[in-house]
Amino acid sequence: MDKNITGIEDLRETFKYKILPLLKEYFHNDWEIICAVLGQDYEKPESNQLLELLIKDKIDLFKSTASKFNSSKKYKKILQLKESFSAIDLKSIYP
Repeated sequence: MDKNITGIEDLRETFKYKILPLLKEYFHNDWEIICAVLGQDYEKPESNQLLELLIKDKIDLFKSTASKFNSSKKYKKILQLKESFSAIDLKSIYP
């Protein structure tokens, strides 16, 4: 049985270990969609209340260097939950 949330630390723990993992699984780690669900900005993660940028990688869509599509590179952002979000920051989910 889950414990009741009695404070901000319980809420942070619930987001970190239950809510965010479910969203990552449901949306196949697509952070753009996860950001949309949580009301966060994928393009400008520095403006977010709940999520912050963890990694920004350049991904080669086509591994072959001889490919005519080799110039098609995409940036992939991976975000994480901010450790110190407050209860007020949760208003960003549902403004």
